Amino acid sequence: MKLSASVAIAIIASINAQVATARCFVWGWGLDKAEAKAWVDFACRGNGGMFTGQYSPGQTKSMCPHSKYSGNANVKFEVENQNKNAGFDLGDDDCVKRLYSEIDSCSWGGESSYSGWRFRSVFILLRGQC
Repeated sequence: MKLSASVAIAIIASINAQVATARCFVWGWGLDKAEAKAWVDFACRGNGGMFTGQYSPGQTKSMCPHSKYSGNANVKFEVENQNKNAGFDLGDDDCVKRLYSEIDSCSWGGESSYSGWRFRSVFILLRGQC
């Protein structure tokens, strides 16, 4: 009986837990991190920033700014509402925190999912790839 109760508690805990996944890319974060964070700050907090406001169910918002320090390089940032049934407004601080994490945690860009949101940064060497 103890085993069954333990299994039941583990199942309930796993259902209620916030699921988080993350991965780093093997190609490059060759851009200036301070510049990338400035883009994120404006996109998440600025008046009319790309990642502010309401997200429809399943909607992905993206931006691909051009680096003034790295030749033809760009970084593509994406934020996706993974909920297919409801729209939400992502908090500005959550947006910044998660995208900063992609910049700081992965030398070459990365992707993570947390609480129904996907955050992605991808280094793109050729300008036309965005």
